[in-house]
Formats: sequence, structure tokens, C-alpha cells
Amino acid sequence: VNGSFEDHGVQPWEALFEEDEDNEDILLVPPASYRPAVLINTSGTTGQPKFVVHTPATLAATTHMMIEGWGFSDDDVMTLAMPMAHMSGLVCFLACIHFGIPFVLLETFDIDTVLDTIERHRCTWHGGFPSQYAALLERQRIRPRNLSSLRACITGADACPIELQKQVTAAFGAPLYNLWGATEVVGSLTYGLQPGPVVRILKGARVRLINDDGSEVRDGEVGELL
Repeated sequence: VNGSFEDHGVQPWEALFEEDEDNEDILLVPPASYRPAVLINTSGTTGQPKFVVHTPATLAATTHMMIEGWGFSDDDVMTLAMPMAHMSGLVCFLACIHFGIPFVLLETFDIDTVLDTIERHRCTWHGGFPSQYAALLERQRIRPRNLSSLRACITGADACPIELQKQVTAAFGAPLYNLWGATEVVGSLTYGLQPGPVVRILKGARVRLINDDGSEVRDGEVGELL
């Protein structure tokens, strides 16, 4: 914590830069890559929300796969209005930090603030949920902003109507791609390049589709994704 904070269990920011008198090493010891780093709640879309444990290793792997699979470039600027308490906001934040991608962090989702931010900072990427894009689309039609800087928009966390994808793409001048990623394995799949619930498997990821008996389903059959 930077500044005063009355909690004996919290380390002040200055403590990270204190030196050991014997060897002058910084006292901050990096955590082991396999140790729990963060507990993230699942969304509860298809069941009871539960905590998922992520380690430094799994978070690093996730951000690496995101960068490779999303196609970011040095010229990109991202808006971040997704909650940090969920995986969508956290991994986008970590990916931008790790790879030096400029981003604008918004405290909450406000329709006008998001549109104004994209226009003012010439943002090239925006991520959000289908309901948010529906609200952004309605407001953009009422009070248009210059969104010509946008290169791509990502939506996930819920089923996105194909018609909404098409309308946002037309109104924003940038494709709205669908993305699916469970809290446990986000980053293993990347967005599809056509409207609809379509995703692509990233290089290095392995998936299986199984039935209720645990056997792999045939092509064209519905199965549980592992």
C-alpha cells in the first residue's frame, strides 16, 4: 500500500525497496510459481459460483496465450471497464501490464464514459459483455462518437446474439468477436472470426469433447468441453 494505512498486516510500499544490511538484497522474495496467488470467483452462469485457485505460473501462461492468440501490436490501446474481481478483467489487466500495452482503466462500466474514452484516447481494443455492447450500441446511435480507432471488440461471459454482433460491427466500424473462456482455463481458446458462438483453439492447448460416460463424442455431436 502506498501512503498511510492503519493495518498491521499490510506492507508499506517503501518496504519493497529496503535493503538487507548484510547482502544489500531487496527483502521482497518472489513467490514460488506453483503456490496460490489469487482466488477468482467463477461467474455462476451455468452453476453455483466457486473459487478457482490461480498460481503465478498459470497466470503467466494465460497472459502469454492471450497475447499470442489475440494479435496485439505495439500500436494498440485497450479500454478496461471489466471487473478486476473476475477473470476477464484480471487477465486483460495482467496481459497489458506484462507486455507494455497501453490501457485506460475505468473504475466501472458507464456507457458515456466508455465511448468518450475510446474517442479521446484513440483506443483500438475494447472488451465487454453482450448486455454492455447492446447499451453501447444504443447510445452510439443516439449520440455518435468517433470510434474509427477501434480495430477489434471482444465479447464473452454470456451468449451474444449474432444480430447484435453484426449491428455493433456495422456501427463501430470494427468486428465484434465472440470469446469463450472458463475462469480455470481462459486463454486456451481465442475469438472466432465469424459471427456466432465460434472460437478457435490456440496453439499449445489441448481439448476434448466427451459425453456423459466420459467417452469422446463424434464429429458434429454435442459434448462437454475439457
